[in-house]
Amino acid sequence: MGTQKMSGLTKRGGTWHIDKVFRGTRIRESTGTGEIVKAQELLAKRIDEIRAAQLYGARPDRTFRAAATKFLNENQHKRSIDDDALHLAKLDPFIGSLFLKQVHLDSVQPFIASRRADGVKTTTINLALGTVRRILNLAASEWRDERGMTWLGWQTAPSNISAQRLYDRVGYSWLVVIGAAMTALTWVLVPLVRIDRIEAKARAEAAITVEATPAG
Repeated sequence: MGTQKMSGLTKRGGTWHIDKVFRGTRIRESTGTGEIVKAQELLAKRIDEIRAAQLYGARPDRTFRAAATKFLNENQHKRSIDDDALHLAKLDPFIGSLFLKQVHLDSVQPFIASRRADGVKTTTINLALGTVRRILNLAASEWRDERGMTWLGWQTAPSNISAQRLYDRVGYSWLVVIGAAMTALTWVLVPLVRIDRIEAKARAEAAITVEATPAG
């Protein structure tokens, strides 16, 4: 006897996808697998998470894959949506199955290393990381469930990925050079500002003195 498929599962392109409403909450994501048993286990887990959230007020753990699916579905109007989809497809094997709270600078390092090994330009890698950062920000600020809870708590810091983008773009040595240049510029500008203020004060005092001098 074959395995009976749970409702809410559809197979597209060899991969099972979830699209199911449970107790008013819609579950919509790719399972990332072509095996029905694993797909059903993931769906059952999502149902349990929703049940626990409604009973105990816990925030359900959502995967980056689910967030990426939501992002793509809601941004079909974007001119760059095809590029975003390509970036997310490359990212999925590395972070797709991770919970949102597990996506941070360390967890994207294997992706960065792999893309560099493939000879991908730093600019392209940065664009992919920018898409990750955008999704995390949306999950932490705008995306809310039926109870008003965001998809992601603020304990995750997307800014870490932003810092990585700067590091990847210019390299450590250039950051040192930039830092030194800014320090040197400060040493030059601060005295000039002080001198300008001193001269302005002197001019103001001279003007007051002239006005106070009685006409002869």
